[in-house]
Amino acid sequence: MRNTASAQEITGAIFHARLDLTHPLGYGYDSPDVFLFRDHTVFMERSASPYANPLMYTARPLASGFISKPNELKLRGTAAVDIADVGAGRIVSLVDNPNFRAFWYGTNKLFLNSIFFGQLMRATPSQAAEE
Repeated sequence: MRNTASAQEITGAIFHARLDLTHPLGYGYDSPDVFLFRDHTVFMERSASPYANPLMYTARPLASGFISKPNELKLRGTAAVDIADVGAGRIVSLVDNPNFRAFWYGTNKLFLNSIFFGQLMRATPSQAAEE
């Protein structure tokens, strides 16, 4: 019997995600195509609210590297970012490290936007926007 457990690990690959450019997290981006470095098998489910997931993995996420077929199926269409309202504040969860080794500069904006514009983000539409 062959040992295939290591084939189920994601040890470093690049994946394609789509960013909602109208969301505060997308400030400064010209294209909705974002490429994320991933080195783990943590997957976030999509929220019921579209406002909570401004960055989602695509249906064909692998851009470069290796991912097993079962893990690719788990990754497709999942959230790369999740926003949760907690009391008067919010939590912005980024499943991947946008500052990985300080050379993956294309995603540093995600991290900075989550800090600088966090007060503008909501997991659900604001009541003012609904009126």
